[in-house]
Parts: sequence; C-alpha cells; structure tokens
Amino acid sequence: MMRAFSEVDRVVFVNARVPRAWETPNDEVIYAGVQEHPKAELVDWYSASAGKLALFVAGGVHLQPPGQRLYASMISAQTGQA
Repeated sequence: MMRAFSEVDRVVFVNARVPRAWETPNDEVIYAGVQEHPKAELVDWYSASAGKLALFVAGGVHLQPPGQRLYASMISAQTGQA
C-alpha cells in the first residue's frame, strides 16, 4: 500500500476498536506497517477509546457524538488540521 503513497510526505493510519473478529489482525497489520515505513504515522484510536464505552452506541461499533468529536480531534491533531 505504501507504494501508492510514495509521492507524499506522510500517511496517517487510524487503528480500530470494534467488537469484531477482524479488529486485532487488522490493527496488527496497521501497527507493523507504521513501524516499517518512515512516512507512516498512527492515530491510536484503539488505546484512546479503551474502557470508554460511553463513546459508542450499543453494540460498540458506531460512535456517539462525544466519540465522534474525540476521533475527529485526534485525526485533526495528527494531521495538523486542528
């Protein structure tokens, strides 16, 4: 995937917190890729949302407004768009 972004200065990835079987394997791939590529950066949503069930609607997939704001602010801060 990083070859597709070879012309850019940096690529920002966001990991997942979702009660699905693919969460851990996907986050592992994202983390490994960020460690391997100097242009890649991680927004660690998984850690930031740990234990904060109030950020999510029932089912733990979609975000409540406070979760939406935190998610967006983390991405904005990482990309310098805050």
